[in-house]
Amino acid sequence: MKSGDRLDQIEPLIVEMLIKIDATSNKVDFLSGEISQLSEEMSKLKVVTHRTIEIIDKQNDSISFLLKNQLELSGKIDKIDEKLENMDRKFDSIDSKFDSIDSKFDSIDSRFDSIDSRFDSMDTRFDSMDIRFDSMDSRLGKMEITQESILALLRNKN
Repeated sequence: MKSGDRLDQIEPLIVEMLIKIDATSNKVDFLSGEISQLSEEMSKLKVVTHRTIEIIDKQNDSISFLLKNQLELSGKIDKIDEKLENMDRKFDSIDSKFDSIDSKFDSIDSRFDSIDSRFDSMDTRFDSMDIRFDSMDSRLGKMEITQESILALLRNKN
């Protein structure tokens, strides 16, 4: 088999690998954009959530103050205190759930970072393969020159 035939066999493989690399790169770019957009939306949601909790806490304090003053006269302070403590527990529960959601999104971000690093590693491997193919092309060219030189010497002897 001639070196040109070998190159003809290798070229489609290289083209196929480059097409797969391009498709993978496009998918990575798309996912990175989606992650970025999701992160921005989560940041906005987090700010709104924290503002809402602050407003609710302020309203809770105001309501507590008014109810305490009103109910001191009617003797129902103990019942209201229990309700407020229950509400505080619920707000603490809500805060912990938001913290849990934040940690889950952080976990997702780290997973996508891991995927990005894997794709970077794949790109490095493909670059290494390209270098090896270039080296093979160079060697085949040298072998072809050597073969032609040997044939020329053999022809000159005859």
